[in-house]
Amino acid sequence: MNELLKETSERLLMVIGEAKDRFNTISESEWSAKTAPEKWSRKEVLGHLIDSAANNHLRFVQAQFAEDIYTGIGYEQNFFVSSQKYTEGNTAELISLWYSYNRHLTNVIRHINPDKLNISCHIGSSEPVLFSFVITDYVSHLEHHLAQILK
Repeated sequence: MNELLKETSERLLMVIGEAKDRFNTISESEWSAKTAPEKWSRKEVLGHLIDSAANNHLRFVQAQFAEDIYTGIGYEQNFFVSSQKYTEGNTAELISLWYSYNRHLTNVIRHINPDKLNISCHIGSSEPVLFSFVITDYVSHLEHHLAQILK
């Protein structure tokens, strides 16, 4: 197994396990509270992380079919969060979905074809990056938002 993929999948597994344990210390009112009207609640941040998992899942699989360039669509994160009404969702179910989806992504990452890591990825209007960056940045992005939830 490729070392980058092994380390990234193990890091993701560790991060989600630790976060899931700490989620139990957050009350329902804290999950739903907003610090400002234009800011996301913790529950909405978690919903954003579910959206991120879904979007990156497709990228992780589809990029492996590309020869040298993968062009993926971006997504309007605020619309995704608001349209799915995460604030009205059951917190335990959202946590379970987020955790299960990321457990699955650890397996997907672990089994990515290492020969595809240097494919150039054009996602939305962003500058092209290597597929390897997309994979590792997914975990960094997750950690960034988990810090917001767990603060």
